[in-house]
Amino acid sequence: MDTIQLARQLGKAIQEDERFLNLQLAQQLADADAPLQEILGNYSAQREALVREAKASGMDNPKVVEMQTELGRLHVDILQNENMKKFMSAQDELGKLTGHITQIIEGSATGQDPDAIEYQPARKGGCGGCSGH
Repeated sequence: MDTIQLARQLGKAIQEDERFLNLQLAQQLADADAPLQEILGNYSAQREALVREAKASGMDNPKVVEMQTELGRLHVDILQNENMKKFMSAQDELGKLTGHITQIIEGSATGQDPDAIEYQPARKGGCGGCSGH
């Protein structure tokens, strides 16, 4: 079997994985959550209005500051929604799976033993932990 065929099989296996299925369900729940969709729509409209206002009057304008505060409030509302929490959690779990798969592929392509490659979570927060910085 060639490598591309194996990659296609891997893609099918991912789509059968519980983490993928959980994300699909969480997406459906979020899409069906009318209050969440309203908040998301308001957030998008507010963000676009903020960008326009900031371009027109500058970031120090009191109206821009007020709009930023409202955008932050909407962001908190989005993050506190139970269906959004489920979606983000499911997305994180699938991300861990695909991250591990990517690490195995990249490690294998550089000569590492695929069976010896363990999952290493991605670093967050910039390059503070990188050597030389």
